[in-house]
Amino acid sequence: MMQNDSELQSSWKELREEGHCDKKDEPWWPKMQKREELIETCTIIIWIASALHAAVNFGHIIARNRDQNLKNRVGPVKMPYTLLHLTSEGGLTSKGIPNSVSI
Repeated sequence: MMQNDSELQSSWKELREEGHCDKKDEPWWPKMQKREELIETCTIIIWIASALHAAVNFGHIIARNRDQNLKNRVGPVKMPYTLLHLTSEGGLTSKGIPNSVSI
C-alpha cells in the first residue's frame, strides 16, 4: 500500500535527499514501506516540531526576561514556565511543560 503512494514516496525521497543530502545514503533511514515506519517517523517529526522545539528554544526567553513589566511571562493562573532541565529530585514534581513527555 505505502509503496504505491507516489506522494508519500516523493515527499520521503525529498526529505532524505534534499533536506539531508549529507546523510542521504545512511543505512538507518526507514525504507517507508511499512505502516509502522510511517507511524514512527511521524511521531519523531511531531516530537521535534513541538515539545523538543519548545524545550530547546524557549529557554532564551526565560533567561533574558527578568523584567517583571514585560508581558506574557506567566499564564492566566500565574504559574511560571519551568525549563526542561534537572532542577529537582527524581520523580513527579509538576515541573516542566504541561502535557509534555518531560517525566
